Amino acid sequence: MLIVRSAAMGLLLLCGSTSLCVAQNGFYGIGDLEGGDTRSTINGLSGDGRTAVGSSEGSAGSQAVRWTLKNGLETFLTSTDAATSIATATSHDGSVIVGRADTSAYRWSRTDGFHRINLIGGSNSSAQDVSGDGRTVVGISSSRAFKWTSETGAIELDDGNGNRLFAAARAVSFDGSIIAGGVNPSQSQGPVYWDADLKLHPLDLSERPERGNTLGMTDDGSLFVGESQGSFGIAFTSTPEGGLSRLPRTSSDTRATDVSADGSIIVGYDPNGAIIWLDTTLYRMDAWLASQHNLDLQGWQLSSVLALSNDGTVFAGQGFNPNGNLEGWVAIIPTPTSATLLALAAPALLRRR
Repeated sequence: MLIVRSAAMGLLLLCGSTSLCVAQNGFYGIGDLEGGDTRSTINGLSGDGRTAVGSSEGSAGSQAVRWTLKNGLETFLTSTDAATSIATATSHDGSVIVGRADTSAYRWSRTDGFHRINLIGGSNSSAQDVSGDGRTVVGISSSRAFKWTSETGAIELDDGNGNRLFAAARAVSFDGSIIAGGVNPSQSQGPVYWDADLKLHPLDLSERPERGNTLGMTDDGSLFVGESQGSFGIAFTSTPEGGLSRLPRTSSDTRATDVSADGSIIVGYDPNGAIIWLDTTLYRMDAWLASQHNLDLQGWQLSSVLALSNDGTVFAGQGFNPNGNLEGWVAIIPTPTSATLLALAAPALLRRR
């Protein structure tokens, strides 16, 4: 296991005898592995906000990494597991991590270690998400959506009637019963979800669905977020009943990537950088962190927010550090209060970079 540096700014850190540390108003650049390009990314965050996962360029190429307050940035796969790898998502407590190892999907756990997921066809697959309980993995295999559990192995997700789809599974509920993603619009779909019986449900109920994906959902699957490429790219929310509700935007090509457990906080990005919606009102993430939580980003440019914790106090994404290098970042804020949320109406937060 390789452990490397991690930078922290504006940090108040309280550590006890346990493995947990409590931080407030903290902004962290996760650092990068030695020996390769100065580059790291974060793709996912555990529901409890304590473990971020992604990749960094090491001497052997891209390596899956995880980051915690206690240990900083570290690898968790070995060279015998894979030559190159990325991590895309982790379970609620960070004990299960999924992603892509060489050209195939994998699942890693603290108890069982590394296992490649048997392909459902073709030779190219990637795990996109894992349920909060760590038991269900979803992803893409040769342009087909799949679901994996230890009991069933990898199974292809179709339309519920045996008809195959060109599709991607990108998000899964805490218990694995709801799966969401996208289907090629040539098959009259777009953003979709599969229910507990693996029946397919479109979210875009228009006559001509646009290409798009459901990228995140609440733990219980009651609210979906994602992006539709119609109208020059819109971020949307939807309930299981379907119909896309457009989120406010200040630019084209806007994407909503994740949502808090109660649905009140949504994160994402557009060409101008990382954004956050609070009760569907849009704010620039860097301005919000600076003005509402007194975080000094010290020259960072936040390009995206890709994940947040269930309680909406930990955010993770990608950005360019003061040296101009792409690096993953984590921001931790105090528990939101009603007074805090009401104070976020300041027009200055809407300024573009």
